[in-house]
Amino acid sequence: MEVKIAHVSQKKKEEVENIRKLVKDYKVLGIIDVTSLPASQFIKIKYKLRDKALIKLSKKRLMKLAFDSLEKEKPGISKLKEVLKGIPAMLLTNEDEFKLQKTLNKNKTAALAKPGQIANKDIYIKAGPTQFAPGPMIGEFGQLGIKTAVQEAKIHIKEDKLLVKEGQVIT
Repeated sequence: MEVKIAHVSQKKKEEVENIRKLVKDYKVLGIIDVTSLPASQFIKIKYKLRDKALIKLSKKRLMKLAFDSLEKEKPGISKLKEVLKGIPAMLLTNEDEFKLQKTLNKNKTAALAKPGQIANKDIYIKAGPTQFAPGPMIGEFGQLGIKTAVQEAKIHIKEDKLLVKEGQVIT
């Protein structure tokens, strides 16, 4: 019986070694999910953190292999495999993690919710005027169970309405 060994490209081997080196060189490693992050926002984040941190994108499988191979040198690092979800990226820095967190919180920006995403908080539509003129939008709001009225040639929402609960898939 002949045993076949899978061929692993040199590029993948180099990428795993590069991840290992980065994890060794930096004091702080964070895992972030960039699945729904627009490219323009990702570029802005990388630009704002350029002096403080490195953001490294790679394949999940290669990150897992690198973390497994580092387990002896950095006990517990293989537990990070559990948080590799979506499109993961590594955030590497030698900064104090609390200062980095403060910088990240200061630079948070809102993003539009898209169908298929999981809501990270409750999504409400607030009572008040909208930008829409009376017409087909009244029917759209009605399908969502949103009570409306026409005032001053605009659609007004009568009361606050919970559209999506935290943890639900946005439709």
